[in-house]
Amino acid sequence: MHLYDDRLECFLGATAMMTLRRGRPVSESKGGHVVDYRHVIHALRKKPMALNNLVYRDQLFPHPAYARAYEALHQSVGDKRACKLTVELLALAHDRGCEIELAGLIDAELDAGRLPDLAILMSGSVQTRHPCR
Repeated sequence: MHLYDDRLECFLGATAMMTLRRGRPVSESKGGHVVDYRHVIHALRKKPMALNNLVYRDQLFPHPAYARAYEALHQSVGDKRACKLTVELLALAHDRGCEIELAGLIDAELDAGRLPDLAILMSGSVQTRHPCR
């Protein structure tokens, strides 16, 4: 493993396996945390309401569009439904490996004044060049 100021590079022998972001300390008493939603998505699927009070919720979202979707859903449909739909959006991004494409679709829906509709996003029928399939 090679440790750098901004990243960790992991090797198996001489082969680079992955590069991870490195967390920055928030204060002298609190360390920096890097949270990857892929590490907790399976637990969130079982208990989506955990998203509501998750300490690292803001750092959990892989793109600002997911945070925007959560806030818009939270204001419109309430805690329970917002958590469930947001976790389903994260699960869709995880299962299909399309975080960036899905973020674009979510942004397009929110910019048009609509809440993200999971059925439409799953089908990729929103007008875009990169549907999440």
